[in-house]
Amino acid sequence: MIPNSVRKAPSFMWGQWRDGCLPVLADHSRKKLQLLQDYVILYLQIVCKNVGGKEVQPITFVDGFAGGGAYAGGEFGSPIALLRAVQAAEVAINVDRSRKQIRINPTFYFVERERDAFACLEHTLRGSEFAAQLANNIHLIHGDLNDHAD
Repeated sequence: MIPNSVRKAPSFMWGQWRDGCLPVLADHSRKKLQLLQDYVILYLQIVCKNVGGKEVQPITFVDGFAGGGAYAGGEFGSPIALLRAVQAAEVAINVDRSRKQIRINPTFYFVERERDAFACLEHTLRGSEFAAQLANNIHLIHGDLNDHAD
């Protein structure tokens, strides 16, 4: 018998996440998430390179197809990847700034249409190191991106 932590859900059946059955993160998706993190870190470094006396850099991220946020084997999806990338970018930006540190002030909108995936995402974020940011600068939206784009 396969332990719950490594059982594979067929075709992203998010309804089974409460039983410990999460989808396996495909290799191409893992690479896409790494590319996303690398891009966000580099982008924020470029944005904050010549900000003069600015102490805070606001930025907004919208993940319109956020998914359930968690995968088998303790891997995470795009919401956690984005959150961690912003943290890493702020550290990288401030490594050589002894005088004036820059704080990145991000706002995140994670939109997910599928009910079970949304419930898994909410559970994942509430159990993460980012839980305190929920409703402050992390906004979860249950619905279709097209209905919430404005």
